[in-house]
Amino acid sequence: MSYGSNGWDPWDEPDRTEMRTGSDPGPQRKEKRRISAAGIVIAVLATIVAVFIALLIIGIAAPDTTISVYPEQTLPEFEYNWDDSYEDFFDGLYGQTATTGVNDLERAEPDPDVELMFSDGGGELSYGEIYDRLIPSIVAMTSYSDGAAYSWGSGVIFTEDGYIITNSHVLDGADELIVTLHDDREFSATLVGYDSLSDIAVVKIDCTGLVPAPFGDSSGLRVGDGVIAIGNPLGEEFRGTMTNGIVSAINREVYYDGNYMTLIQTNAAINEGNSGGALIDMSGRVIGITNMKMISYGASIEGIGFAIPSSSVKPVVDEIMDNGRVAGRPGIGVTVGSIPYSAQQEYDLPTGIYVTDVTPGSGADAAGVTAGDIIIAANGVDIYSSADLNEVKGACAVGDVITLTIWRDGEIFDLDVEIMEMGSLF
Repeated sequence: MSYGSNGWDPWDEPDRTEMRTGSDPGPQRKEKRRISAAGIVIAVLATIVAVFIALLIIGIAAPDTTISVYPEQTLPEFEYNWDDSYEDFFDGLYGQTATTGVNDLERAEPDPDVELMFSDGGGELSYGEIYDRLIPSIVAMTSYSDGAAYSWGSGVIFTEDGYIITNSHVLDGADELIVTLHDDREFSATLVGYDSLSDIAVVKIDCTGLVPAPFGDSSGLRVGDGVIAIGNPLGEEFRGTMTNGIVSAINREVYYDGNYMTLIQTNAAINEGNSGGALIDMSGRVIGITNMKMISYGASIEGIGFAIPSSSVKPVVDEIMDNGRVAGRPGIGVTVGSIPYSAQQEYDLPTGIYVTDVTPGSGADAAGVTAGDIIIAANGVDIYSSADLNEVKGACAVGDVITLTIWRDGEIFDLDVEIMEMGSLF
């Protein structure tokens, strides 16, 4: 996938992934036959086409391959112009893709009496039996911003009276959320709480008599166990899609948005819109919430999807139901993005991370951090990625002060930022 009208990729940098392939055609039988001039021309043209296709496959005629993990949606194309300022460049790059973890949804009161419960597994069910059992519990979710639909996802009902689990990134930037049940009824949803770090959110619809999904404990999973994914990929016309596969790996450490998540890897097809849906074991229990897949620019990747283990989902959901948030996590109130190698070279930018947004009322806001700043160090530690910043921040407690070294329009200076509880920022 290219960025911009001329196929330039802003993430292009030296030799990130190497691909090799080859084959040995083996001996061939030789035959004597008369070959016409036209036949020779056709054979030569076919050889040229075959060689070019082979070069594309092995990467000689193709761009460097960049492999990344993204939730739900891939990065869109955008128009760019090197004559624009670097701020305009980053507005174009991150204005369409940045996930701020902030939304303006109406809030619902948490209910401490509600807890996500695990059920014991029964016998193995057929695919049809699992689908019939779970499909009433899978919902479609449409996020709106300023009246326009912009995000499509999935959710899993876990109580009879309308509490639903989904991914927090499905709600990013939303000011309205519509939930569509399997029987086509639609409800406006309110937000109980969410946690961007674990990518889990709980929403509520005003409806009773729903069918809650049974949940199972993912800690007993083994590589090779059969699993099924049910969700709503690629838009309304593919609602209620079921795909099957196996557990490809457990405890897979996946880096996304500045954090490492410990996830279940599966080869069950996960596509845009599956985010927030269910990964189900062969007893018909939800053992994971699907949230991302592996994609690539310049190569084909199939069958590498991920889900948040139910053993990680439960404590987050239970705390959200108790407090409306996951308490105690330190935050400074900035949304940041990586600086593409080509942009760094073109605009003569320092190594660091680009501030795309600052949360009003946060410690960063009070200290004077602004969108467009580049954070090059924190507490004297050089910052090369958001993971580096999170590592420094994670060593601090709420109420501590972290010193950010900022590059702004060619000037470098320090700002002291108070660490606040992340939940209180949103």
